[in-house]
Amino acid sequence: ADYTFPADGNHTIIVEMFDAVGDATIIATWAVAVGTLPTPTPTYVGAPWYAEFFNGLDLAGAPIFVTTYPPSGLNQNWGQNSPGGSVPADNFSARFVRTLNVPADLPQGVYTFYARADDNFRFLIDSTTIFDYWDTFAAGELYSSQVTLLNGPHTLRFEYREREVDASLFLTWDPPNAQDPVLLPNGSTGGGGTPTGITATVNVYSLNFRAAPSTEAQILRKLSQGSTYPATGRTGDNQWVQLNVEGTSGWVYAQYVTLSGDINTLPVVEGGGGGPQPTPQLQPIGVRGKVMGNLRIRAQPTTRSAQIGLMPWGTVVDLLGKNSGQTWYLVKYGDIVGWSYAPWIRIVEGSVDQLPYADGTQPSVQPPPPSEGIIAQAYGNMRIRSGPGFGYPKIGKAIWGSRVQVLARSSNGLWYKIKHGDVIGWSYAAWYRVVQGDPNDIPISDQ
Repeated sequence: ADYTFPADGNHTIIVEMFDAVGDATIIATWAVAVGTLPTPTPTYVGAPWYAEFFNGLDLAGAPIFVTTYPPSGLNQNWGQNSPGGSVPADNFSARFVRTLNVPADLPQGVYTFYARADDNFRFLIDSTTIFDYWDTFAAGELYSSQVTLLNGPHTLRFEYREREVDASLFLTWDPPNAQDPVLLPNGSTGGGGTPTGITATVNVYSLNFRAAPSTEAQILRKLSQGSTYPATGRTGDNQWVQLNVEGTSGWVYAQYVTLSGDINTLPVVEGGGGGPQPTPQLQPIGVRGKVMGNLRIRAQPTTRSAQIGLMPWGTVVDLLGKNSGQTWYLVKYGDIVGWSYAPWIRIVEGSVDQLPYADGTQPSVQPPPPSEGIIAQAYGNMRIRSGPGFGYPKIGKAIWGSRVQVLARSSNGLWYKIKHGDVIGWSYAAWYRVVQGDPNDIPISDQ
């Protein structure tokens, strides 16, 4: 329905609902019928984030979902789920806006802003761009920049793109003025600047919360999708995570929660079961890689882990292992043994298939790699769809590092038609690299 506000000033919108039985759902939203949707400019102390979500990658058209987030930093990890409303799990964009006033909301001074996202983002304060990874894969790396905030109002604008697979974004600043609750750069929340640890968000519809780390243990309760609880420990093999749920300690299976930090920083609970943490294979096995940038070495296979070394561009190093997603390689650089991001290392001797899983996990069973035709390797955990577009149903998945046979390329050049085992479907071409054959020989087809 269309409605014309009769005059400037405050207007009260009331939505009333009654639910008698079964599921309960309510959605209320609005957009300007003529002209451009104005950016809200809240000015009161403690203003929350105003968020608009759009269908597609370019913040275009009317918002399909509008919501608010608490007056803190931003820390959203949707995994492979929708953020809400009618927003799809892939191929969407979003804009987050918050207005802060100096000195009413926070004092004048120098602030360090921290941000990361998967896949793309940019962050602006007023009309100044602080971070710009809008057309560049941000790789989940935590970026920082110092900004001087002077007296007056300042508009914080975080714009985000989600293309495929996991979706997450993060923004905070230090000192954490005008944040309630305080969000620390390591992703934890704290009161008065004191961290309270890693949180776990349930990423399945209903999750069993058990008395012990075993599928035979008593179910204490069921946790709903999207609920978040403090994570207090883990088993030695990282298969189970211990949570504190409203004062009760219990266990959930690790793959069904999304952690706000590195699982390896959680303490191993004595007697928790699961066996000891695996020791990585440290001996060279004949696989070597060339570093394609000035590349960090980290203590664990995550960008949130401590940096323990730096390899210069062009360095050739021994590769000792890989993680389960094949997104990280265990490298030996001089006396340093640690993890580096796989897309920035080109294997020049041996094969990725020779590398053991050095993080103590095993991947899901994948079909054997093809040997004939044009072959490409996936550089992401890639969905396979029934047609060349995000709107087609998902029919399969190729994990990071999988090799597939390329049968065709879509007419717009964005999609490959691939054969992965017995599955034939379409996958986003930008995340594949041809490793056998000539890309120019790939036929064009949308069928």
